[in-house]
Amino acid sequence: ELHHQGHICRRALPHFPHCNRPKLQQQDDIKMVGREKIATMVRKMMYLERKNNKEMKRKGNEFKDSGK
Repeated sequence: ELHHQGHICRRALPHFPHCNRPKLQQQDDIKMVGREKIATMVRKMMYLERKNNKEMKRKGNEFKDSGK
């Protein structure tokens, strides 16, 4: 997911602080960046949750096997 974050920053930053853009456009850019940041965070959380679930399942299976 680190790749994604770097990727988003590179895509969002070039047109982030451009002063020659109209003010309204700048605000749109800032909103977009905020949305992408949130999307990245959500994606990261979901990824971590999935990873945890996999580990929990694996541990659960080991536990069941050891009970035989």
